[in-house]
Amino acid sequence: SSDLVTFTPRYTEQPTATLGAPFSSKGKIQVCDPTLPHGLLQVEVDNGTGQGVPGVRILVTWPDNNQDAFYTGLMPDFGPGYADFVMSPQVTYSVRAGESGQEVQGLSISTCVSGSSTYPGGWKITFGQ
Repeated sequence: SSDLVTFTPRYTEQPTATLGAPFSSKGKIQVCDPTLPHGLLQVEVDNGTGQGVPGVRILVTWPDNNQDAFYTGLMPDFGPGYADFVMSPQVTYSVRAGESGQEVQGLSISTCVSGSSTYPGGWKITFGQ
């Protein structure tokens, strides 16, 4: 008879979204950081206790029925609730977290000023429950 070795994964507590509560916008901050990609739209999604939530679908839409969906938690260095998207010049975007969350509209590349020069900046949007 052969001895079977069973592996039991250790359970680790993961932050999860509060069931039934849609995500709403908690704020929008202009980001001016020349080391970041131009037009970077950073999204942070937190649950009711302020913990970042991985696996939340972020939907970005722009005119002519264009859209892109991506998920939080794919860049753990930035935290479990983080996701980002690079905006194109001269385009205005809307962004939503989750299936029925509040939409943040009117997002486009911002103009940042550094001394006598300007460069394209971005936004950081925080969603919470």
